[in-house]
Amino acid sequence: MKEIISLKVENELDVAINLIREMLKIDTCNPPGRNYEKFVGLVEPLFLDMGFETERVIIPENLIQSRFPSEILKMLEGPRVNLVAKKFSGKEPISILMHIDTVPIGSGWSVDPFSGIIKDGRIYGRGVSDMKGAIAALISAFKIAEELSLKPRYDFICCLVTDEEIGFYPGSYHLALNGFLKGHILSLDGSQDPRLMTSYCGVIRFFLTVYGKSAHGGLSYRGANAIEGMAPLLKRLLDLKDNLLKRESSYELLPLFRNEAPSSKLFPLLNMYSIYASNILGIIPDYCTLVFDRHYTVEENIEDVIQEVESIVKDTTLNKKFNVKLEHAVMALPYKIDVKSTYARRMKELLMLFQGYDESEFQIGAACGYSDLGFVANTLKTDKIVITGARSYKYKSNDHQADENVRLCDLSALIKELICYLYET
Repeated sequence: MKEIISLKVENELDVAINLIREMLKIDTCNPPGRNYEKFVGLVEPLFLDMGFETERVIIPENLIQSRFPSEILKMLEGPRVNLVAKKFSGKEPISILMHIDTVPIGSGWSVDPFSGIIKDGRIYGRGVSDMKGAIAALISAFKIAEELSLKPRYDFICCLVTDEEIGFYPGSYHLALNGFLKGHILSLDGSQDPRLMTSYCGVIRFFLTVYGKSAHGGLSYRGANAIEGMAPLLKRLLDLKDNLLKRESSYELLPLFRNEAPSSKLFPLLNMYSIYASNILGIIPDYCTLVFDRHYTVEENIEDVIQEVESIVKDTTLNKKFNVKLEHAVMALPYKIDVKSTYARRMKELLMLFQGYDESEFQIGAACGYSDLGFVANTLKTDKIVITGARSYKYKSNDHQADENVRLCDLSALIKELICYLYET
């Protein structure tokens, strides 16, 4: 049967390619994420034609206003429309997660980022590897399995979700909180590389603002320069940044990262992303804002992480001319993955089968990065998570970069893997 599946996938790969091209035409760059409804309108009929029941889940405006920080809110446009497609046959449930947003286009492209052009065995476009190619692969897998009259292993709960790229309150979190997700999780936001991820970090975003007093540049002694007020706080936070690199998690880093990392084990991070003040030359700035993220591991307590930053701000002595405000928002939660589960082992075996990997090629470890899966894993209290996808880091799929692409051979392999994972073959 696997030979028949392989032949059929190869013969019908153009169907998946054409679907990817239709998806790429819909600009779901986030921010602003303005075309979610249009994207759902493209794929929902495809699920309906295959006998799925569908439901559009729109995140209420009051939740959007309360869950996203103001710096993000001002960049968003349009309704946050998620799609849940279900097909049950009395089997064990599985929740398949796919996000429909992409990062912005950026610069440096050699091809039209919305075209889906093919050259040198790769298809190019913004979101093709992260992760519209994987969405097309799943739909193709369902179609081919139906044509071959294969029996499903699971009751399917397919979730196409919003705002993974910005976090804070992604559609996957909303669906998890509202009882849509059941069973183990299959995320298609991974790769075709031989790697098994054990843990990811959570992220808290902080907004630190120092308020001073504006004054004429020639009479600066009458004011309080907010940039100068920020300086001692910035020094303390830089000290914390250095200290965090020495705090080791129990999880080993993925071998790929170990050579350039300060430790062979997972560790927390503090990253500063922007600092800005009132930009009027000749006038002393009356405010200065620093935006930074704190990545924290599964062993760390979120309240302790927040308290540590709050204590630095509280205990730093500033001139009484200054006032300080500290705000935070949870961007992602940390999570762990059981790489020895039956589900993880099965996907590993399928990667070996269709990519030709040897057992010794697989790397196992953690990463300091994050994803929306943390919200899902913590809400469902599960570590039964399987991650795969169409991209390849080894072969430079360039997700989040110019000339994002997917190798056609990896797209084909993913379709085959999904058929054999989801159906009895």
